[in-house]
Amino acid sequence: MSLLTLRNVSFAYAERNIQAVSNVSLSLEKGEYVAVLGTNGSGKSTLCRLMAGFLSPDSGEIVREEGLLSGLVFQCPGDQIVASIVEADTGFGPVNLGCSKEEVKKRTVESLSAVGLLDAIKTATKDLSQGQKQKLGVAGIAALHPHIIFLDESTSMVDPVSRKQLLDLLDKWHQDGQTIIHVTHDAEEACRANRIVVMENASVIFDGDREEFISHGEIKEKIFGTPLKTHAMAPLEPEHYIVEENALVFDGLDFSYYQEPTGGFLPSDKKEREPKEKELFKDFSLCVKKVV
Repeated sequence: MSLLTLRNVSFAYAERNIQAVSNVSLSLEKGEYVAVLGTNGSGKSTLCRLMAGFLSPDSGEIVREEGLLSGLVFQCPGDQIVASIVEADTGFGPVNLGCSKEEVKKRTVESLSAVGLLDAIKTATKDLSQGQKQKLGVAGIAALHPHIIFLDESTSMVDPVSRKQLLDLLDKWHQDGQTIIHVTHDAEEACRANRIVVMENASVIFDGDREEFISHGEIKEKIFGTPLKTHAMAPLEPEHYIVEENALVFDGLDFSYYQEPTGGFLPSDKKEREPKEKELFKDFSLCVKKVV
C-alpha cells in the first residue's frame, strides 16, 4: 500500500474565487524523493498542504497509511517558530506527541546536530539569522520523526551556504530511506529528486522520473521560461551539481535611518536632542542569481 494516495482531489479558495487544485490523482511510495514544480499560482503549494494534511479537499479523497505522520517546513521560518529558545522550539513537537523527557532531549539534540545548530541550543530564536531560523524549522520537523517530510519552497529565502547545507541534508535523509516531497522552482533542487511532478493551472501536467523530465524540453520551458543549458539539468551525482552564481546576497540584514532633529540648528542654551532611529530592514535576506 502507498503511504499516501490522492484520488481526483480538487480544492478552491472560495473567498478569492481561485481553483487551486483540480482533479489531481497521484500516489507516494515509501522512500521516494519527489520534487513538485510549477510557476507561481500553479497550485503546487496548495497540493503540498493537501498532501501534508493542512487542508482538506473539496472533492475527491486522500487516503493515508494508518498512523502516517507528516511534517511540513514552510517557506518563511517565522511561520513555524513557536518558542523563544532554540531547545524549546525543537522539542515542542515531541512534547506534544507525548514523548518522555529523555526522548524529547534525545530528539532535540539529534535534530539540532543534523542541521548544525547544536551550539545554539540555548540561543534565543529571535537572535538567529534567517538561514538559522530555517534550519531550526527543519530541525523541529525532523524531531517529530515523520514518515514524510514536506518542504514548501523552504530554501528560497536563505543564504547560499545554508541552502546547500539543507539540500545536502535532504540528500542524506533520502539515502537513509526518508520520504521527501520538495516544492521548488529551482532546476538544481529539482534534479536532486528521483521523481518530478509538474503543475500548471491547478492540474498535474507531468509526473515522471528525473531522466524523463530532463529530456522533456517543452515541460522545462513551461517552468523555467527558456530552454535550460544541458549541464544545468544533467542527471549528475549531488557533488557534481553546478551551483548557479549569485549576483547579490543579503543575509540577516538590519538597517536603520537616523532622523536628525528638524527645524535647523538648536539654540545654544538647549541640550542637543538625540536623533530618532527609523528601522527600514530587520533580518532581511535576499538572493539574486546571475543570469547565465
